Amino acid sequence: MINATTVAMSANSLINVHGPPLHLLDGILPMQLIYTLVDQLIDFLASTNDMNIWVQFLILSAIAAFGAALIFTITCPLSYLYFFVWKKDKYHPAHEPQPFPGQIALEIKMSYKAFPFLSLLTAPFFVLEMRGYSRLYWNFTAENPFTWMNFLLMTVVFLVFTDTGIYWVHRFEHTYTWIYKFIHKPHHKWINPTPFAAFAFHPLDGWAQSLPYHFLVFFFPMQLGLYLGLFVFVQLWTVSIHDGVDWCGEKEGSLRSYYLNGSLHHSIHHSKFVYNYGQYFTFWDRIMKSHCSWHQLLERQERLRRGCNKRLFDEQKE
Repeated sequence: MINATTVAMSANSLINVHGPPLHLLDGILPMQLIYTLVDQLIDFLASTNDMNIWVQFLILSAIAAFGAALIFTITCPLSYLYFFVWKKDKYHPAHEPQPFPGQIALEIKMSYKAFPFLSLLTAPFFVLEMRGYSRLYWNFTAENPFTWMNFLLMTVVFLVFTDTGIYWVHRFEHTYTWIYKFIHKPHHKWINPTPFAAFAFHPLDGWAQSLPYHFLVFFFPMQLGLYLGLFVFVQLWTVSIHDGVDWCGEKEGSLRSYYLNGSLHHSIHHSKFVYNYGQYFTFWDRIMKSHCSWHQLLERQERLRRGCNKRLFDEQKE
């Protein structure tokens, strides 16, 4: 059971003496305040274990819905304003495909409608995690101290495990017609997505693709602070792959675009449907022959154009 009150602290600081050396950042960030707020949050979450399980379920659902809506309300408008308004001529010039009229309002409406139901669906995992059935832990102790190697290993395991799970869940949703039609297709309404499309999906779709994140902590030990931080990272990543910005250097054929499933990779998925199912990386798509790079897409379009021109030429000869 997660219990914040047992966190080992030094006598004059809220910084855990066995935890990461965050006190070295005191001159940059108010670490004392941050630790106080995080400690209070964990303490409150732990206190829900003393409540009726249904009350705990509703509280954790409400917190999850509020957190998702808060991240959406802050990050998506900022991303949209920067890439689609202020820097539109650079990132989304008029000659390139644009969102259809009214799309943004529909993306926002679908997102806000999904948050409460998605939170109710995922809350059972939160209850199990809070009641100690997972391998999540909060405390760094003398027997279980913070090390950079362990921190890095947990991060790598998180990314690889969840990317693998999401690839197969995502591909499964595209494989079976009825699942695609009723659960995943609403998200593919956005052929040219905006950042607001990041959370514009059917609640069951969002729940299914969240399963790897929750299953992870039942198989691998994970420090709660890192887990929450990576969860926030996932939300930011999801927004970034829906903004249509080639930050990965896909058009230039950069090395990082070979390994990372950047925004252009995901834009190809939205427009062509049968490619690029991965979340962060391209390795599962490459292994399973479902990968399509920007240059491969252009080559296929050029072959199609030549084929159409050849057929037209042959018809004219006849």
